[in-house]
Amino acid sequence: MLRSCLLVLSVLPVAPGAEEGEGFWDVHGEVAALRQAERIVEAFERLPRLDALATTDAHRAYAWGERVYLHAILGTPDRAAEPFRRMRERFARLPPDRNPGALFGELEYELPYRLAIDDFAGAVRRVDEARADPRWSIDRPWAAASRLRVERQRALALAAWARQGGVAVDEALGALRRVVDELGYRGAEILLRIGTIALERGRSDEARAALRDAEAQVAAWREEGIASDLDELNLAVLRARVALAGRADGGAPDEIELAAARRALADRWERGLDRWVIEDREGGVGILHHDLRQDALSALVRLTIALGEGPEAALRPVVETQEASALARSLAAEGRSVGELRRAIVAGADHVVVVLLPATLGGDAFLLGRE
Repeated sequence: MLRSCLLVLSVLPVAPGAEEGEGFWDVHGEVAALRQAERIVEAFERLPRLDALATTDAHRAYAWGERVYLHAILGTPDRAAEPFRRMRERFARLPPDRNPGALFGELEYELPYRLAIDDFAGAVRRVDEARADPRWSIDRPWAAASRLRVERQRALALAAWARQGGVAVDEALGALRRVVDELGYRGAEILLRIGTIALERGRSDEARAALRDAEAQVAAWREEGIASDLDELNLAVLRARVALAGRADGGAPDEIELAAARRALADRWERGLDRWVIEDREGGVGILHHDLRQDALSALVRLTIALGEGPEAALRPVVETQEASALARSLAAEGRSVGELRRAIVAGADHVVVVLLPATLGGDAFLLGRE
């Protein structure tokens, strides 16, 4: 599942040449902007208005597409199957010569759905087929931006497919590199994927090279004032994973590097948590719903353990994050330390507390007993 990566796409372009109904594209832009800002519930609330304004096949194709995309983000692709069918049916009705942008519009909805259902081969195949379509080579700025987003999704699909053993690692790494080096994609999550695959294959030098590239890119974006919170968090997670993997010469992890990585990641986590708590209103999707946040919290836990500070210190950010959630606040739940939770376990009984922290880059499970 690659939900966190799906969230950073730009607002989808209006299909050039499509007949415009009054107000439809304005509401469509609002829905896409809400989706991009991770305000998923509000985006869903705008869909009935979008449906009411849909008067053409193009309108209905994009309206169904928004449902597909939102369910992909939410991790409920089973509820997107029918909207996906209807979306493809409507896009198929659009004359290519009058709707050149429909090729990219359909792909930008379809690829997140295929990634959400782990159909990585299907995602790659669809992009490869689209490259043979005459509309793929349209020389317009909006088309160039769409091609870049589609190529990015293809590279992410190859990366996930490679981790499952379905495609050669070098092919996936090559596609990821091309998105950065040749196409000029600005997004540190691509470099996180490069580093992750390299580490999983024992290529520490390549992972460290990806980290250096990410540090240089994000530093340049900071100077330009365009470094996003997602870029910073992706960089911090990559730095943590490289530190945990050990020194470049194959030696054990360096304590100074581990401590520096934890400081950087803890800082990004605390800054993000302040913002996510505001966004996680009642009925929201949850602070830990997104994959990147899961990966960041998992890395923070592992860094603390690697520094020898014990399970209570390692689990503290997990407990603090749960305390900040909309569910905990709606129940007026009082915060409890890990030590208090352990002492609450019945003495002498064969009971434990199981803490499961899922993450796409490797989850963690903890068993807490009274002793």
